[in-house]
Amino acid sequence: MSVIKTLHRFPRDKQLAPSSSAIMAHVMFALIPGIFASILFYGVGTVIQLSLGMLTALICEWLAAVLRRRRLGELDLLTGLLTAMLLALSLPPTAPYYIEYF
Repeated sequence: MSVIKTLHRFPRDKQLAPSSSAIMAHVMFALIPGIFASILFYGVGTVIQLSLGMLTALICEWLAAVLRRRRLGELDLLTGLLTAMLLALSLPPTAPYYIEYF
């Protein structure tokens, strides 16, 4: 029985898996070239959409933490920021700014 268990071990099983916050940070870094391309093609509207979306996400995360009487963790902040970045990049830069709030 021990022979079968040793045959199914892989070297990657001994490595530590990256945390969720590390994966989200890597995805955010991977979005940087797309953000630069969007700014190059569409102009300042992309920057405004990103800024408003990320600010709204931070305020909502902070408000939810205050109402629940909990501390804000790194995962909470990165989840909101990544979602806001993806939403802002999927919206057209000329979209009305209030769309991100609803």
